[in-house]
Amino acid sequence: MSKKKKSAIRTGVPKAPPKIMHKTRYDLRGAPRDPVSDHLLDRVARWLNRRSRFVRVLIAAAIAILITGSSAVLIFTILLGMAPEDIHFGPVDATNVFLFTALALSGVGLAMYWVGWRLLIGFDFGEVPHTPGRGAAIWVVGAICLAVLVTVIMASSAIQALSN
Repeated sequence: MSKKKKSAIRTGVPKAPPKIMHKTRYDLRGAPRDPVSDHLLDRVARWLNRRSRFVRVLIAAAIAILITGSSAVLIFTILLGMAPEDIHFGPVDATNVFLFTALALSGVGLAMYWVGWRLLIGFDFGEVPHTPGRGAAIWVVGAICLAVLVTVIMASSAIQALSN
């Protein structure tokens, strides 16, 4: 080798990085991506974290209403299928069963809103705001699954009622 080529090798002229034509399991710097970050719950948690506090409050309220409404549909379906003489739950009889059910459902709604607030917004009032994590993601994905389930049950009940 000539002296000119040896000196070029020793000085270590950096090579241009190879061009990446498509996305692989490696990021642009060549390091493998974290497989946990591609998990559905982590993506939902990041999506929730990008939302404003007001939007997360609305999501918590919508989930609380969804759970309370689903519970109401289930409870009232059972109660309306019973004869008035058969409704005796301690001090509750057929005349005041709807009042006690509405009070219980109000308590369920408040409890579900509190859980949603705790997971999506948090109770810390420091300089750094609470960031929703996997718990919030599980809460939101579970509510979506519940909404789909209730919709399917109500649609099948409506189809069955219309076919009779």
